[in-house]
Amino acid sequence: MSVTDPLLKDLKGHAGKFLTTLQERGAVTDDLQFLQHFCEALEKIFQQGLNENFYSGKAECWNWMENIASPHYRAPYLYCSTVAKVKETGRVQTDRGRFRLLVRNCLVYRVLHYPVEVLLQNQAQWRTYQPNSILGDEILGQIFLSVLLQCSKIQFHLNLSNALFLDETWMLPLYESLEFVPCKELGLCVGFSGGKGALVVKVHKAGVAGEDDKVLIGDVVTEINGLEITTATRTKLGSIMRQAVGQPIQLGILKARLADGKIFPPIQKLLLQMDIHLEGTITKSYKTSQDTLVGFPVHFLGEVSVGPQGDVKKVSKGIMEIVSTTPEKQKMLIEVMEMGVKVTDADSQKVVFQHSFMEISSCGKSERFPQFFAYIAGDSSSCNTSSDFKCYVFDTANEEDIANILYSIAQGFQRTHWAV
Repeated sequence: MSVTDPLLKDLKGHAGKFLTTLQERGAVTDDLQFLQHFCEALEKIFQQGLNENFYSGKAECWNWMENIASPHYRAPYLYCSTVAKVKETGRVQTDRGRFRLLVRNCLVYRVLHYPVEVLLQNQAQWRTYQPNSILGDEILGQIFLSVLLQCSKIQFHLNLSNALFLDETWMLPLYESLEFVPCKELGLCVGFSGGKGALVVKVHKAGVAGEDDKVLIGDVVTEINGLEITTATRTKLGSIMRQAVGQPIQLGILKARLADGKIFPPIQKLLLQMDIHLEGTITKSYKTSQDTLVGFPVHFLGEVSVGPQGDVKKVSKGIMEIVSTTPEKQKMLIEVMEMGVKVTDADSQKVVFQHSFMEISSCGKSERFPQFFAYIAGDSSSCNTSSDFKCYVFDTANEEDIANILYSIAQGFQRTHWAV
């Protein structure tokens, strides 16, 4: 391999631009376009020639970089703490995302050279990289290390909270930190999709967050008062707001639109997944095969209590208990909407009952009797606080409708909207 490897040449060129930037503004920040190109070149070098059988059989450099933070290597505190923070965050879910966030942290704390130093000292024994790669070659590896040592002398002022889409891309959306006066509600309705943060699907103009268009539909809420907002924390939104009563509310927001006005591509994908236009119109609807009445025609057989747990195992039990009583069939229409399920009388069109997706804990059908299906809902506004669950049982001869209903309910769990 030539000592003038194209990737190293590219990396050196970007590092040289950093020095020019320091003279102009004093630090490297996220708004510099060539920062993304520099990081992409870094990733190519770290991934180039990585042996797949190194650590868990995965060809991801995060694995060996994480291992170097173990006590055995006596790594600097800044490097160890950085690795620990990356492992703890819910903003990234993949090893590639963790690597990218680790790189950004290491640039800020000036320790990206350290894991490379350890690797080069142990490459002959570990054989982490193939010999024809930059990090597998002794000379090229040292040249790469010298570039990283040069970067350790540069100030990187990067927003480490802007990490939600690093699993997918080095490209970053615009990040805004907003503060609002003490209030019980922000006036936002948010949804969760794809394991990401809280996508804003509705903004109440009278709410504090809607004033002066500070928060818009399509923006993503990633923090409330310093707490990460992810799919795992969505059920805690209410308690987070209650704890903040009487105090200013601070939000971390990823903007839907880039500086040029275009929609940030990963956010555009989330919007499509949730069938939401930036104008605020939700277009998803479900109709019968005749396309005349809204909803699927079914027979409602009855409801039965299944106890304090509403898991999917209780669906078959609930169906069998209702069917064994020879129930009277009632003609109904079941409609799966954006917020939940609505059941109406087929003749009078009156709503018999409805449940939000926050109330519904599971759904399914009977393997023994494929025409029967059901969903289970709790007795409070959230499954997490329910103490009694009921199974609502239906039947229809149309198996395709059953599949569509159950699929739509399952999808509804992912697009449930939460008010904050």
